Amino acid sequence: MGRLKSLTDWLEWQNSFHHQEIDLGLDRVRTVYQKLFSDNPPFKTITIAGTNGKGSTAAFLEGIYLQTPFKVGVFSSPHIIKYNERFRINGVDIDNQSIVNAFEEIESRRGNISLTYFEFSTLAAIVIFKNLGVEIAIMEVGLGGRLDSVNILNPDLTIITSIDIDHSNYLGNTREEIAVEKGGIMRKNITCLCGDQNPPKSLYSEAERIGSFLELVDKPYNDRLSMAGNHQRINARLALEASKVLSSLFKVTSAQIKSGLFTTKLAGRMQKINFQKKQFILDVAHNPAAVSKLINSLDNSQKKYLAIFSALGDKDVKEIINIASKKISSWIIVPIKNSRSLRKEEMLEYFSERENYHYFDSFDAAVKYSLKSPIKKVVVFGSFHTVAGVLSKILPSQKKGGIH
Repeated sequence: MGRLKSLTDWLEWQNSFHHQEIDLGLDRVRTVYQKLFSDNPPFKTITIAGTNGKGSTAAFLEGIYLQTPFKVGVFSSPHIIKYNERFRINGVDIDNQSIVNAFEEIESRRGNISLTYFEFSTLAAIVIFKNLGVEIAIMEVGLGGRLDSVNILNPDLTIITSIDIDHSNYLGNTREEIAVEKGGIMRKNITCLCGDQNPPKSLYSEAERIGSFLELVDKPYNDRLSMAGNHQRINARLALEASKVLSSLFKVTSAQIKSGLFTTKLAGRMQKINFQKKQFILDVAHNPAAVSKLINSLDNSQKKYLAIFSALGDKDVKEIINIASKKISSWIIVPIKNSRSLRKEEMLEYFSERENYHYFDSFDAAVKYSLKSPIKKVVVFGSFHTVAGVLSKILPSQKKGGIH
């Protein structure tokens, strides 16, 4: 693959290389992984699964370890603006060349095995963290858990943040079915912390079958946080408890935990940006459970928000719109450039019985319209793509890279 030089070249090739975008299963990626590593990688691993809250919990845990001398890496997805966001070491995104070097190392071992875009990313994270001497790797599952490529690792701790209906085509139509898929990250004699406030019975059964030590985290963190929303207090508590579980390996003090949790921020999670006399509130909420948390986190005054909204076609868009309508007086809908996105006609059908909406073909036009509206607060949600599209317009300093 000598023709691939830049990170852009590699990503464009990976996007078209495998026959389908989502292809769950561990056989392909495990085979390449075993060629790359004869033994387990030289770092401790925390694997995080869950319908919502994975990225926030990973960020909180990272924030705690950033207060310590330990070298911490985070693998998360998807990114919002730049692909490099998927890999962080000590809070800093990895540079292009380190990612390219990892891809070249993977390619030298891959042989004729076809990998998905996400499988390349997962393997790259492991290679990068090994090459750059990470001591703690926080690995966020992409989809599900049991068959997700992150599950090739043998974690020292697992976390399941929440269990709700999403990706039904792949994970099942009930919380009981989905819990089995999430629970697939658990390991024998390894602690699993669960932040779901009413876990399905199947999660307990799966923990017993595997022999994992399942511990429920049902008390919110009650000290200061910079990230808004009551749901973030459960995510913060999960991170706190995780640091305690691993304290024999990585000692942290109460002061470091408190400081780390308070200083944690994450783009696209109730992110507030003031722009041209408007307040934009950006959140990557993209399923009914997440949207409900977002809407409940907005202030109590009714119908005072303008929404910029778009969603992928495999989401429960009707329910998302119904939930969000409690606080939204006017909608701006925009298409997403993605193979899984809704067509214009499909998107408009969801608003066919509503009068308070406008459709625009671009995020540029959508943002310009929102700036002319008398409504002062603009909530942006529905997809990582939606947040990326608006951020690129209201923060011009952000380099555009889109998300895949």
